[in-house]
This record gives sequence, structure tokens and C-alpha cells, in this order.
Amino acid sequence: GSTVNAVFGGEVNTIIYSPVFQSAVIVKHGEYYTVYSNLEDVYVQKNEVILKGHTIGSVYTNENNITEVHFEVWKSSTNLNPAIWLKRR
Repeated sequence: GSTVNAVFGGEVNTIIYSPVFQSAVIVKHGEYYTVYSNLEDVYVQKNEVILKGHTIGSVYTNENNITEVHFEVWKSSTNLNPAIWLKRR
């Protein structure tokens, strides 16, 4: 039931589903992209413009009771370290 929030404002580029990673949302931020996968429910729509902090969806819990979101950051086709995009608690 935990929610996933956008780390930066942008436009929802793609929403896909696979049994391997459940639902995934790709958000475009100019030349950057963020990827949020292992979502149980998706609360956004393709082409929707979202702001930083917007709730994208809820995290899937697997059969081993593990609740974990997969998060990636890309600049064009280069995969970046996502740690600098995450808000410290």
C-alpha cells in the first residue's frame, strides 16, 4: 500500500505491464527519464503532466511479502545513479 511519488516534474511517457516487474511508469523530464517499476496500481495516465511529489502509484508486495520499488534515472540512453534524485528523510 506504500505510494510512489515523482522525484521531479515531467510528462508520463509510457505505462507498461509485465509479470516480471508488474506495472512500470516512465516519466520524461526534458532529456532525462525516470522509471518506476514493481507497481501494483498506477494512478497516472500516459501524456499526463505531473509535478514533483505527484503520486504515481502503489508498490507491489510479492508472495515473499517483499515490498520494493525499482527506480532508474536515465539521461537520453545513459543510465545514471539514482541516489542523487532521492529525497533524504
